[in-house]
Amino acid sequence: MAEEEEAEVHTIEFERGESDPKTITLPAEGGTQTLSTGDTIINFYTGEVFLADGTEESISRSLQSIGKDYLRSITIYADKEYVIQLDDFGKHTVKTSEAYAATRQKFQIATITVAETTKIRIIASTDPDMKIDMPQPVVMGGTLKGSKFNEAVAAETDIFSDVLTPTYPATVFRIYACFDGSGDLSVRRAYGGTTITEKLNAGANLSANCGYAFDVLVLENQTINLRYSAAATALALIVSEVV
Repeated sequence: MAEEEEAEVHTIEFERGESDPKTITLPAEGGTQTLSTGDTIINFYTGEVFLADGTEESISRSLQSIGKDYLRSITIYADKEYVIQLDDFGKHTVKTSEAYAATRQKFQIATITVAETTKIRIIASTDPDMKIDMPQPVVMGGTLKGSKFNEAVAAETDIFSDVLTPTYPATVFRIYACFDGSGDLSVRRAYGGTTITEKLNAGANLSANCGYAFDVLVLENQTINLRYSAAATALALIVSEVV
């Protein structure tokens, strides 16, 4: 009787998301980066950015600075069509109406080719499964976070019933404000159980019936609200997230 062969056992290991992922964004402070026609090469390992016009820039955070060898995922939003290539892998054309997301990759360099001046936002991570889903894919118009039109607001009281939460890890809230009475406008920023007050317009009063615009940087896990120092009517108050 022939001896039975012992069955070979194969162990399959499933890759898990990183417990403490690091994120690199371009630009680092939120908003968008303007790319000129041609190839822009972003070396995430060294932090060098080689622009199409022949100039060089650097990003404040690199793989070297965070002690990592590779990025594992990337999400890109742009207002024009572009071609993306990670390291020496294949090129992918992304249409204007699309958002590009790649997960479970291993790369250090991204080359982006545009045929016309393009505004772009890049979020890359050491987490192999990072994916940011946006309610709208393009960066130009922004996403409305809160608004008031010809509504009364109480003095030194949160203007919005719900706090305003960012969609991106690091983003900019653009605030347009016009009140019928003079007063100072403040941001109430909450993070980790602590809330602080930040006065806009250098603490000076806003003039009645005059429009003002402010950009406020908001980070992941932070929320904001607004307060006005005097009882007034918010003739127009708009808060939008611009990436």
